[in-house]
Amino acid sequence: MENRTLPIGKADDFFEVFVVDLMITRECDCAFKIDIFEDGHFIEKEGDALRRVESSIHRGSLIITPKNAKKMLNALKKAIEITTEEYGK
Repeated sequence: MENRTLPIGKADDFFEVFVVDLMITRECDCAFKIDIFEDGHFIEKEGDALRRVESSIHRGSLIITPKNAKKMLNALKKAIEITTEEYGK
């Protein structure tokens, strides 16, 4: 099977997110929902001191079919294997 790529354009409001957490749920018999969270740390003033507050920001959801979920799983497995070979752990 030949490796094919498709030229997929980005939307005008596209932005990249460094994902720190995922929540995966089954929406129905025909779809999975992946909620994507980004690091939302911020600094808060408490009296005269500053403190770091940890939080997550929900950036969106991805709803995919089981077939595409399997494709994603296989692609992630392959990427993890390659990364482990190159960097360990």
